[in-house]
Amino acid sequence: MTDGPTAAAGAFVDVSGPPAYGADQVTVLRGSTFCISDRHGDIRARHSEGMFVRDTRILSEWELRVDGRRTDALEVFREAATDAVFVGRVLPETGRADSALTVVRSRAVREGMSERITVHNYAGCPARVEVALRADADLADLFEVKEGRVQARAVRRSAPVAGTLEVMRGTRGVIISADVPGEQPAGEGPPQGLRWRVTVPARGQWSVTVRVTAVVDGLPVPVPPREPTASDAGGRQHVGPFVRTPDAGLARTLRRSVEDLDTLRIHDPSAPGRAVVAAGAPWYMALFGRDSLLTSWMVLPLDPALVLDTLHTLADYQGRLTDPVSEEQPGRIPHEVRYGPAAPLGFGERNAYYGTADATSLFVALVGELRRWGHDGPRVRALLPAVDRALEWVQRYGDTDGDGFVEQ
Repeated sequence: MTDGPTAAAGAFVDVSGPPAYGADQVTVLRGSTFCISDRHGDIRARHSEGMFVRDTRILSEWELRVDGRRTDALEVFREAATDAVFVGRVLPETGRADSALTVVRSRAVREGMSERITVHNYAGCPARVEVALRADADLADLFEVKEGRVQARAVRRSAPVAGTLEVMRGTRGVIISADVPGEQPAGEGPPQGLRWRVTVPARGQWSVTVRVTAVVDGLPVPVPPREPTASDAGGRQHVGPFVRTPDAGLARTLRRSVEDLDTLRIHDPSAPGRAVVAAGAPWYMALFGRDSLLTSWMVLPLDPALVLDTLHTLADYQGRLTDPVSEEQPGRIPHEVRYGPAAPLGFGERNAYYGTADATSLFVALVGELRRWGHDGPRVRALLPAVDRALEWVQRYGDTDGDGFVEQ
């Protein structure tokens, strides 16, 4: 058994090792879309940073400069997993003791990203500044970034509309646009970007909102409205017990646990109406057989609908053929499902890898646990054929020596 598709690409591993992912980095995510930056809010291609949509890095450079200088990071505020606010100070000019300019970057991640950049001027006179946002996309696969083996590939850069930037490789890419038209510096090679020359009024502010839209299969990915979470007033109703406790610490732990589980909800493109449980942030915001099944088992008393959605999605990917490349076998539940550009190289055409010994048995056990908790409706009964196929896999492929234990 192997642990993932990365072994097949081992020949491309950079001997310098993967880039670091440290505590000074900030992750903002919604489902399988996430953005990793430093505490300034910047993304640099030489690090394990970027914005990722469907396992593709659609932003590899995202750096803000005011009058050609980087801001001095002051604070990062997090109100939700999907949002972050970066506060920075514009460094003073040579010979000056301080600067009266601060920059606030309000970032929100959905299927794309929206960033509101606001320059505050606390001085008693107007300030003439140049705000420049360097941006680029290498459109690398998530595993290439994570393991530090990104290879240079030809990408097409263009400006389909004045004040916008488009980067494409094949049918994948990104479109960057702003509500205040920005200039594109003439003759500047990649990374490219947008630039604004503005006057910030005395004790006033200037703002621009920049939007990042992913392109998949040649079409822009629509940004859905924010969904209510379990902790929202008026959010979706969970079938199951509600816990009341006089222990304030336990209450906070339970509330935070529910919020954390909400951030792990993702939607598979093949069944966008279903919410499934991802394995973990930031690199494993994908459907994993073992991890998704075990998390579903734990959340079953609170949210059986999420458990059913996860089981049905895994059943859709259940093995049908025998394929030595992806280790698919009839009845086998997948180890992992990915959508990045390198997925077909390791997974085959179904974007799924099946090399796991435990997911198939866990699938059967979780369906049984659902029935133990009293759930026996049509959606549970619809899973029974998949359960039969899974048990056939256990007997035919999983227990090859007939000793009663699954070996592979």
